[in-house]
This record gives sequence, C-alpha cells and structure tokens, in this order.
Amino acid sequence: GRDTYLVGDSNGNVYDYRFGQTTFLWKVTIGAGVFGPPSQSPDLSRANHLITLVPAGSAVALIDDHIGAGSTRVCNMAAGGTITSQPGFENPPAGSTAYFPDYAFFGDAGGRLSVYDATTNGSCVREASASGLGGAVVAGPLVLSGTQTITENQNQEGDGQQETTTTTVEMFAIVNGVGSSALVQYEYREVKDGSGDPARSLKFIDSQPLPANASGVAYSSTTPDVRNRIQLAVTSGSGRVTLATITAVNGRNGASGLTYTMSIGSTAKLGGSFGRAPYWCHPAQCGQDLIGAGNQNGTLYVMDTNLKVQLQYDGAAAINSTPAVDANGD
Repeated sequence: GRDTYLVGDSNGNVYDYRFGQTTFLWKVTIGAGVFGPPSQSPDLSRANHLITLVPAGSAVALIDDHIGAGSTRVCNMAAGGTITSQPGFENPPAGSTAYFPDYAFFGDAGGRLSVYDATTNGSCVREASASGLGGAVVAGPLVLSGTQTITENQNQEGDGQQETTTTTVEMFAIVNGVGSSALVQYEYREVKDGSGDPARSLKFIDSQPLPANASGVAYSSTTPDVRNRIQLAVTSGSGRVTLATITAVNGRNGASGLTYTMSIGSTAKLGGSFGRAPYWCHPAQCGQDLIGAGNQNGTLYVMDTNLKVQLQYDGAAAINSTPAVDANGD
C-alpha cells in the first residue's frame, strides 16, 4: 500500500523512506553495521505487518514494520559469519502461494546457509542450516518453491491411515572460495506426519563452477515457470560476465510443484574488474532484455542475453556500483 525503500548504514541504523522524500518514515538501530541490502515481504499471518530482514554483521536483524504504527526490532538471527548478500524469501509460481511465506533464507561469509522462522511476532527459531559451502556466500540465495507430496501410511496401531506431507523449496547461491567461485543448489525439506514438530533438513543438490571472484548476480526473473527458464548474469573481479540457467520441470512420482536443474552458459571477457552486481533490464523497461554492468576500468557495458555488447560508455572514473534504469528505459 505504499512505495518506499530501505537503506542501512555502517553504524547499524536502518531507515525507511518514501520515494521523493528526504524525511524517513521510521528509523531502527540494530546494533551492528549494515553491509548488505535489506529485504521485505508481507507477514501473511498478521495484517499490515511487514517482515523486514536486514544484514547486521554476522546476523540478520528481523524488524516488524507495522504499517501506520511504527516499527520495532524483534531479534537478531545468528549466522556463521558476516552477511553481505540480500536475505531471501520464497518465490512461488505466478498465482500460487509460497509454502513457507514467513521464513527467512540467507547465507554468510562463513560458508553457511540458514533458514529461520521470521514471523514478526515469533521467536526467531532457526529451522535448519548447512555449512561447508566452500567459501563465502556473496549473492543470493534465490529461493524457489519446490514440491509437495502427500502420502497415506498405516498408523502404528494398525487401525487407520496417517497422512504424511513432504514440502520442499530450493535455494541457489553464489559462493566465493579460494581462487574459485560456484553456483550452488540446496534443498530445504519439511516432513509432517501429524505426530509433532516436522522433520527438517537442508541438503546439498548441485554445484556448478563460475569464473573466480564473483561479485554479484542479476536475474531475468524470480518467478519459477516451466515455460520460461530463469537466467542469471554473474559478474566477476576478473572482468567476466557469465550466464547461468535454472530450468524448472513439473514434479514427479506423485509430487505436485516444481523441481529444478541448473547449468552454466557462455562467458564474456570484457577486461578490467567488476566489483558489483549487474542489472537486468526487462522488455517492459528497455524493449528487450538487456544486462548492464559497471566496470572498475570506468566503462559501463550494456549487453544482450548473448553477452554481445550493444552499448558502452567510457567514463573517467571507476564504477563501483550497480547501474539502474530510469522511467524512460535509459
């Protein structure tokens, strides 16, 4: 019900601003420097409450943004190292509801992925984590709805049926190791059989190599669809831009929903060094899919989805930010 943006600073202050205004709607101090982008999503269990996730040193601060009533810090959700990438929420297919709409997903510099219950009036419980990713998480996770399977089993007394529901989401993140980078895929799974708390797990699925020293990612879409692949443009400190693809297929063996595979495509070597994520401009903005990336050699590159340079601007100073597009698509 409003257009705002979130920003945090190295002193641990988080602000919410309306576009075009310089007076903030609210300010919350979270106690640790903010070195990654915040994210926000409605809390579907509480009307007019927004789940606000802010990287706060080696934790993610959960802020309850109560529309019209101010905001409060609920807790800090601990990680295994400093967080510089944006925390994620589950992205369902168009017209569908997320399986875990109030969960927070994030990765850290210690090579750990974490899943937390982030309801704005909850207890900030860690649901699952996975370590040993091989390096720091520098981008993602992108979280996509997976599958749901319902099975009927004989109960222990043998006098009736017991229903078991298995629900999954899949997480994709970019990891920087020593002299290497990779796109990794993990699956978060909950199994409910009506006998108590669900069984939860976060397990490794796949890893695909990328040019070393990845610096960021931009997505062609964050909405899974079997008809349209999700493409990822990944920049690196070696002056390369690489395309990767996530492909969705319908669930198998009685499972509803989607499963995913990923692959690495072409790479363009443009020289210099990319220190920040690229920007993906969609046809509604630019008339076609275009990828913009700013280089520390001072050049802004604009490429098509084959990574062929369409335009470039040779500036006089290093570009240390992600480019963006204005209302006219420029």
